[in-house]
Amino acid sequence: DDLLNSGRVAIKEYYPSGLVTRMPGNTAVEVNSSYEQYAKGKDKFLQEARIIYHCHNEHILHIFSLFEENGTAYYVMEFLDGGDLRHYIKAHGNKLSWDELKPFILQVMDALIQVHADGIIHRDISPDNIYISGGNSAKLIDFGAARSLAGDKSMSVILKKGYAPPEQYQTRGRHGPWTDVYALGGTMFRALTGEMPIESVERIRNDTLRPPSSYGVKL
Repeated sequence: DDLLNSGRVAIKEYYPSGLVTRMPGNTAVEVNSSYEQYAKGKDKFLQEARIIYHCHNEHILHIFSLFEENGTAYYVMEFLDGGDLRHYIKAHGNKLSWDELKPFILQVMDALIQVHADGIIHRDISPDNIYISGGNSAKLIDFGAARSLAGDKSMSVILKKGYAPPEQYQTRGRHGPWTDVYALGGTMFRALTGEMPIESVERIRNDTLRPPSSYGVKL
């Protein structure tokens, strides 16, 4: 609980399994593997937090503060009740109608407008990274794969099969807002049809993806 503002918050700690340990009674972590690897991971953890911290939109997870302490790093974020869209879909018969899905998708689109305007691409849009709160509000989470459009054009390969567009299969693929748009389209397809989209690279060779309307989806 946040005793100052009388509200609940969540705290995320950088604690990579296998790289650090914490002795009982101690708050500081002990690095028991490659410190260079540990430090690199901590920098990435803080980079993700800074990206979210500077994105001000009601449909993006809100971070209140980030700091380093105990030999590691933390960020304090809003407490969310509910679950991700993947579990929400499963709990509603493994697929949603367009009327059920539409409010969530519009909210995520609103969040992406802000993200892209800030020169950031998320690169990991999927049902796992859209959080549905108890009040039926969608929030975009997990910016661990996010990158600045103004940064290095060589990007790490981030793949979530069915949602990743062709450029994400290449270290020097041309990424942009369209990268997130494709992934959001794949997310919509999965939610509406109950089936995983065909991998984008397979569609290049032989596109057998059926439109949602052929599944009886009304939109």
